[in-house]
Amino acid sequence: MNMKIAIVDDSPAIRTLVRRMLLACDNPDLHIVAEGQTASEAMQIYVDQKPDVMFLDVEMPGGSGLDVLSRLNCPVVILSTQRKAGLNAKDLRHAIFVDKLHPAEMDLMRAIRSAMDKHAAYRDQQRRAQATLPVRR
Repeated sequence: MNMKIAIVDDSPAIRTLVRRMLLACDNPDLHIVAEGQTASEAMQIYVDQKPDVMFLDVEMPGGSGLDVLSRLNCPVVILSTQRKAGLNAKDLRHAIFVDKLHPAEMDLMRAIRSAMDKHAAYRDQQRRAQATLPVRR
């Protein structure tokens, strides 16, 4: 299964780190299709590339990654130096958190799988909610 991945972080060093770690996974199904550094670039990448997974920073020039997250419909791995304390359950409804301060602890394949599982559960919940809405006549 080919997986299109986007990396959006205002730090070139973090984008490089994530890219290198993904390449080190030695998984031929992972394809980095785009990289960006601002919230507006994240949205443009989402529209143009339709990534299967997006690695997304929280604080970027031009807007918050959390604002972007609320408009995405794909699994997201949040990259941040801000511990989870700054994020609430609504922010993380279909995303998981990776702490940039501890890159050695990043298991990106596990993060991708977790984000995809969480996103699938979120979409199932949305479908069930839609199915229970009354039918208009």
